[in-house]
Amino acid sequence: SDPLTMEPVATFLDTVKVRGATSVYSQLMEGFERRRRTPLGYFLGVEDMKRLAPLYVADLFRTIPGVHVRPNDYSGYTVSMRSMASVALCSPAVFLDGVQQFETEGDLELLVALHDLRGVEVYPKGASAPPQFRGSETCGSIVLWSAGLKLRRAPSSKK
Repeated sequence: SDPLTMEPVATFLDTVKVRGATSVYSQLMEGFERRRRTPLGYFLGVEDMKRLAPLYVADLFRTIPGVHVRPNDYSGYTVSMRSMASVALCSPAVFLDGVQQFETEGDLELLVALHDLRGVEVYPKGASAPPQFRGSETCGSIVLWSAGLKLRRAPSSKK
């Protein structure tokens, strides 16, 4: 009987495209960097915050034009801005990780720890803020980005 010989057969596959999903955190921080390149608002990244060496979250705003930092009744500090509608000070709209926070009364220490901050956006005039960060047309907005956004996960089922 004749020995069986096999011929090698090459198989070619179609090109495979692999798409990686970007995290919500990286998408939001890309948005921060994109807005940072515009002339609207004031921005602080991690390196800027290190250079300022603040003791409190409110200290980050002391050098930003149009922002006022003053002691509050609770041994902390309140951040406010000049209203466009009058000469009075007003509480800016505050966003943490893209979500508007209500009833902060400008006390940012209650929202996020200083060491958790990854980015800060300040729009002293309400109309200068991007639409998604506009609380009112008469007072400005503060947008805080935290490390907590990156670390948040669904609760563990471990006991």
